[in-house]
Order: sequence, then structure tokens, then C-alpha cells
Amino acid sequence: MAIKNASVQFSKLFVNSWINSYGVAVSAFSGVANRLYVTSNLISNAINTAGSSMIGQNIGAARYERVNQIIWSIFRITVTLAILFSILLYTWPVEIFQIFTDDPEVARIGIEYVPIGILCFFSCAGRSAMNSLINGSGNTKVNFATALFDGLILRLGLSVLFGVYLNMRYMGFWLGDALANFTPFWVGILFYLSGAWKKSRVRQK
Repeated sequence: MAIKNASVQFSKLFVNSWINSYGVAVSAFSGVANRLYVTSNLISNAINTAGSSMIGQNIGAARYERVNQIIWSIFRITVTLAILFSILLYTWPVEIFQIFTDDPEVARIGIEYVPIGILCFFSCAGRSAMNSLINGSGNTKVNFATALFDGLILRLGLSVLFGVYLNMRYMGFWLGDALANFTPFWVGILFYLSGAWKKSRVRQK
């Protein structure tokens, strides 16, 4: 988990440095975008921590049906919150951004960012349940694979693809960052469908 978190933050340093190179207004809004992301990520991490504990206990007790219930309960909570946040951001983007800035140029960039912000909300919702399963199972290999893909390969790769090669500029870097946030969701889905999480308790004996 430490490697995973460190790799994500390390790759974000490069993404943010590229974004900041597009001028003062873009750099200023990047700070606003980070505040929105941190808010949704705090909720995601809190639910992830609680879910990991419950999933770990039930895997240890071989109550696999309860693991399924916990995962779907987390999805219901986080997706509902993502929908609520998305509606607020889509309906009142200017009002929300004006909480953080009164610069009209920064607010204009914020309007462009709305679809990216919605992607970030749903990425937080999707990865919360899957991170709970990965962490709760105690499978370090899956966590390490997630770290490589999320923190390094996809985040940097997609950001360069959209931002540089497709010339989407700062929007491309934001898009690549947002799409990379879905990595734990897809890795977790494969891990869940494989059933390998049920074998974690046996391996630890």
C-alpha cells in the first residue's frame, strides 16, 4: 500500500508540472481541481478503510457471501455520492469554482474541466470497493501490480498520449490522470472474478 500511494503521488508530480507549464490561470485552477479531488478522495479512502477491515474479517472467517454484500454496499454508497457531486458540479460549476477563486479566466478553465471532474468522482467511487477487496485480502502482489499500472505506466503514459501526442494540452493531462484513477477498479474487478481473493486465507496458514 505504501508503494502504491508513493507511486501515485510521484507520477502526479510530473503530471502537475506539465499542467503548470501552460500558464498562471491553468496553474491556479489546478489547485482548485486538486481541492475537489482531495474532497472526494477523502470520502473514498474512509469507506475503503472501513470496507477493508470488514472484508478481511469475513475472508478470515470464510464468509465469502458477506464479502459480496460488503462490496455492493460500498458501490451503492460511493456511486450515489458520485452522482450527487456530479449533479452539483454540472449544475452550478461557476458558483462552486467561485468559492476558491474570483478570477474569471480561472473560472472559464473550470467550465472546461467539468467533464474531467465528473470522471474523477466516479473513479473514486469505483476504486473504493475494489481497493477494499484488494487490501482486505492481504494480497501484496495485486497491490504492487496496481501500483505499477496506476502510478507509473497508465498515469504517465495516458497523460503524455493525450497531452502531448494528441495535443490536448492541459486538458489531455487532466484526462490521462482521471482515466488512470480507474486502474484499481479494473484490476479489482479481474481479481474479484478470478476468485483468487478467496485463497488468501489459505496461503497465509
